[in-house]
Amino acid sequence: MNYSHDTHNSDTEVRIKSPAPSRRHGLMTRALHAGLAILVTGQLVTSLVMPERVPGQTPDVLLTVHEYGGLVTLVFATVFLFAVFFRRKGTSAGQLFPWFSAQRRRALSADIRIHYESARKLRWPTYDERAAMPSAIHGLGLLLMFAMASLGTIWFAVDLAGYREAAAFNFILDVHKALANLVWAYLIGHASMAVLHHFTQGQSLKEMWSLRS
Repeated sequence: MNYSHDTHNSDTEVRIKSPAPSRRHGLMTRALHAGLAILVTGQLVTSLVMPERVPGQTPDVLLTVHEYGGLVTLVFATVFLFAVFFRRKGTSAGQLFPWFSAQRRRALSADIRIHYESARKLRWPTYDERAAMPSAIHGLGLLLMFAMASLGTIWFAVDLAGYREAAAFNFILDVHKALANLVWAYLIGHASMAVLHHFTQGQSLKEMWSLRS
């Protein structure tokens, strides 16, 4: 009896001392991801209802929120890009931006073929966030949001400087709007895939949406 009791206590002690599974993404990455997602969503929503800026008139409240929200979005996107290159935890910069490595480009091509073959057979490939294709898509999404916020900021600066008649003014705005449409597509697709993986493959949304250390 004593031997059995001691073994039970030992097992209990081991269970108590066993560390919890570590998160794949660090707190900084999760905070930047959440902040950027909320900001970009807000920018897209306000862009649907805000009026055009009229020279000489006080800007509408929604337009002002959109413009200054864009500045904050650019800050978050820039910090996120820098964090990707210097963080110790999470997907590496090489995985997110595989375009400058022949080996990573080959891995990306192979992963695309795997997804294509699975789609042909109407089967869902096993989810692996570290796989080449999902990583490259995440990298493109980050660059897309950075580019959209950058062009919006440039347009805002040109407008404040009074150069609305410059030839590049409308071109910058048109490209900004075109990128916004791509961001809509990316955001909807990214969120849909995250929810789908949450319910079908056990990839909990808390992995990216928890701000616990």
